Amino acid sequence: MPIIVSSPGQFATRNYLALPLGGSRFLISLSGVAVIDLTGQGPNWRRDVAEIYVDLGDVLTATGQTPKQGYHLEFALQQWTSLATPNAFTDLNQAVNFGAAVDSFQVAWDQGKPRGSIHMSVNIAARDIDTFLHRVGYMLMLVGDVVEVQNVG
Repeated sequence: MPIIVSSPGQFATRNYLALPLGGSRFLISLSGVAVIDLTGQGPNWRRDVAEIYVDLGDVLTATGQTPKQGYHLEFALQQWTSLATPNAFTDLNQAVNFGAAVDSFQVAWDQGKPRGSIHMSVNIAARDIDTFLHRVGYMLMLVGDVVEVQNVG
């Protein structure tokens, strides 16, 4: 079952930067540390997926764009690069078969559909019953357009 990270309390830190590229196009940098808390299972690797949703509200406000009445801002992703790393782990008995890993990671592109958060899937692993992967760090570099989307409801 995936580990869902989406609320502010599930992040140790979140940082952002918005760099205008002309018109509505921006380079957005997002970095932070997500609290994961995955426990190993024994001599074999326990694998899981961390589904990390990074809210774009603050960085969209930092772009200085102002939506017209009845609209809000979202981000239409066009290009990206990503990185995820294990940031905090423990092994209670310092076993010889200790292990904590980020196996792979990817960003959900959704064909450039405007969105208010970025979804990153991170394949993680831990082994040995007293091994804990506590936190995963991430760095996202995004290029896309800040767009107005009509409010619903």
